[in-house]
Amino acid sequence: MTRKEMLLVQLMEEAAEVVQGASKCLRFGTNHEWPSLEKTAEYRLMTELIDLSTLVKMCRDEGVIEQLPVDYKERMEAKEAKVNKYMQLSTELGKIT
Repeated sequence: MTRKEMLLVQLMEEAAEVVQGASKCLRFGTNHEWPSLEKTAEYRLMTELIDLSTLVKMCRDEGVIEQLPVDYKERMEAKEAKVNKYMQLSTELGKIT
């Protein structure tokens, strides 16, 4: 396995940990604390997001993925608008209270 391949594997693992963290926030609430960890579900999710961001940066630094596209801000705005559009539809359909 090359270094680039290892970074991609680690990127996948971090993405999965973000999914798990978000799931735990939904299942137990963001303020739920695990006594053994002394951290809330929200705190754990945020640390996983930081870990994922770190791996994205490392992949960019190693040339595994290109630098951010020039239009990344516009892409972010478009994604936010799309998410809001479908959240509105879900609200109208009674799926979001």
